[in-house]
This record gives sequence, structure tokens and C-alpha cells, in this order.
Amino acid sequence: MTGAGSLHPVPDSLAADTSIPVRSFLALPLIFAIGAATGLGSAYFVVRGDPAFGAVQADQWVTWPDLGSIKIDPYALATLARSARIPLASGEGFAFTARTDEAGRPLDSTCRYSLSGHPPRARAWTLTVYDAHGELADNPLQRNGFTSRELTHSADGSISINLAREATAGDWLPLPPTRAFTVVLRLYDTALSPTAGSISTISLPTLKRTAC
Repeated sequence: MTGAGSLHPVPDSLAADTSIPVRSFLALPLIFAIGAATGLGSAYFVVRGDPAFGAVQADQWVTWPDLGSIKIDPYALATLARSARIPLASGEGFAFTARTDEAGRPLDSTCRYSLSGHPPRARAWTLTVYDAHGELADNPLQRNGFTSRELTHSADGSISINLAREATAGDWLPLPPTRAFTVVLRLYDTALSPTAGSISTISLPTLKRTAC
């Protein structure tokens, strides 16, 4: 019988277990580093480029109707802050962006396109071409867009704009040297409702590939 003051030997299994907390403690910096990298990486992915949430599709065009309103979400606000872009305020109008042609193919400046149709009713509108970095590209004409008052309108009010690197007859917009590009249609002082259902059903000019 062992006395009360005697020492009991510690089983080998328990002695081995004492090293587990030490290994876990040493792994904490790595765990924190992985967590931080994952969190920062995911945050950067969400706030780069276009806003990740709130997009409304209208054929090949997409818009974010809440960007200029008090209903803007924190991620979209961070995206705007990072890009230093100022959206149209709620009530001023809407900006529609096209990154694909009518067949869903990514826009490619080595191809030729035509944009035709009837813009929605608005006091004024603009059409602007941006390069792959969202910047205005240099070109001999120093022209990157048109306003509604600069274009030739047909008798029924429709428009027809050619987009190509090489000059073409009629209303022409030069395409940037970067292959990818975007087209942005901004409507000012329009009666268009900001509801998603109303926006998704409107008729916008169609951007078609004519040659490549």
C-alpha cells in the first residue's frame, strides 16, 4: 500500500499528452497568418472591380441602382472608395455597363461592333468607352464617347454607332488598344423606376459584333 505522501508515477500516455498544448501554441501564429491572409484576400476580391451585390441585368447591360442611394451596402461603398468613382445619385439617373456583345461574348477591341436602337427616354444621356483598366484611352481624335446631342438620329429617333479601332463612316467611337473594354450608357433625369423588375424589362440599344 502506498502512503499518502508518496508520488505516483505518471503513465506514459499522459506524459505524451502534455506536448499537445505546446504544439498547438506554436501553431497559433500560422493559424492567425492564414486567417488574416484569407480575410484580407476575400475582402480585396469583393471590393475590386464592380460591386459584388445589387446588380440588375437588362439584356447585355447591368446596373447597380442602389449605388447612389442610402441603401448602398458596405461592400459596394468600399468598392467605390477604392476606385474613387462617384456614382449618379439616386434621382439623377442610372449607369448601365456592357462587357459582352448580344451573344454573350466578352467585348474585344480587335473586333468591330455596332450599337443601335432606341435609348430609354431621358433628358440627356452619354455613351462612353473604357479600356480594360476602366480608364479613358488615348486616341488621335481624343474621343471616348458621345452625348445624346452629338449623334445623328434617324427619323424614328433611333441611333447607330460604330465601334472599332479603325475609322468608319458615320458616328464612330475608337476602341482602346487593350483587347477588353467596357461601354457605359448613362441616363440623366429619366423616369425609369429604380425597382429591379422595372429595370430588367426596359429596352436598351443592342451592342452587336459585326466583324472579328
